Amino acid sequence: MTRVLSARPSVSRPIVADSRIASPSIADSVASDDDAGVYLSSYPSGIVRRGLNWRRGCFRLWVVGSALFVVAVAAVTSYEIKTLFEQADRSTALPVYPWTTLMNGIGIAVGVPFIVLIVGAVLGWAFSGFKPSAPRAGF
Repeated sequence: MTRVLSARPSVSRPIVADSRIASPSIADSVASDDDAGVYLSSYPSGIVRRGLNWRRGCFRLWVVGSALFVVAVAAVTSYEIKTLFEQADRSTALPVYPWTTLMNGIGIAVGVPFIVLIVGAVLGWAFSGFKPSAPRAGF
């Protein structure tokens, strides 16, 4: 492991004794705030990637998917709800409940993404148990 100069995850140089290694490198131009998995190694040749941030990536996919799902539910149910509100003005033999249909659509549009979020969080928690533990000092 290499110690870094700042608390930010993407740093420009490691702390090393040799000034040739600590000189500016290609990492200075590619490090940014979004590169949370980028760290410099003690070698002068480059960057070591830790891996993907699966939790952040899956959450972003869930946000986009949920927004698209809400738009799809609104598009599918809007015509039916509109006709039910228009029929509610007329006196008919069968009662028309447009608010019930509207609330069912809202429940589906909000409930399904919420359930997917809960299932994803539980699966993420379950699979995180398979990560190897950190080596203990002294063994």
